[in-house]
Amino acid sequence: MQQWLTELLARIKTHQRSDIHFAKLDDTRKELVCRYLESLNFRWFVSVSHKPNMRGHRNTRAERVRSKNYFYNWMARVLLEKVTKYCRKDGLTRYRNGPQRKLRVEFSSRGGMFYPHTRDYLAKLWIQSQERKLVVSRDDLAWDVVDIQQIHHFSHRQRAGLQMADIVTSAFYRGLGQANGRAGDVRFSSILKPRVAEGPEGVFGFGVKLQPDHWDRTLMDNQREIFELFGAPLKGGRPPDPIATGRM
Repeated sequence: MQQWLTELLARIKTHQRSDIHFAKLDDTRKELVCRYLESLNFRWFVSVSHKPNMRGHRNTRAERVRSKNYFYNWMARVLLEKVTKYCRKDGLTRYRNGPQRKLRVEFSSRGGMFYPHTRDYLAKLWIQSQERKLVVSRDDLAWDVVDIQQIHHFSHRQRAGLQMADIVTSAFYRGLGQANGRAGDVRFSSILKPRVAEGPEGVFGFGVKLQPDHWDRTLMDNQREIFELFGAPLKGGRPPDPIATGRM
């Protein structure tokens, strides 16, 4: 990935920088960056939280956790449920005659975050999974590719892979319509579309995961385009009761 980053910096002619922040690039460079990533052999995932459904909602179980990171940890779990399943299938195909490979997870350091809590949270989920006592059991990680000791965090500037993840995340975010009525711009996520991970039932709900489930049915009109682009079945209907969502 460092080689990819070096070539990418040369293509967009930012010789004075050793890292990339997608949001700071002009639209021409944003498009160049996305077209370069589209040419590479990788797969991307994104999990998106629909926060308006959380207004007035309390989760007393999560509140008892001695960490301010519980929502971040929950979204990391939602993302890793899909990532680990993809990696397990890919590993079984790629390394048929050897042991299952383990996944290395790297988080981008953010102010106020305490990443050992995230590692502890995942370790707790592993124990609950082994004992079949998951509080939310509709999905689970593919634990055979997870090594808790291979969960790390680094500065954005230190790791080329984190900068690639930032490009994908920021490109998708640009495509999301805003609550003030401003339409999203799907130019960049459209370029990256061929590289999104696809699950057994397609892209939406796997490579692109909207949390909680079914809130795609009640998105504002200016938010629909990007989810339709990635296969969301926007058919209308009532959302689930918010009291039943967002549990850890």
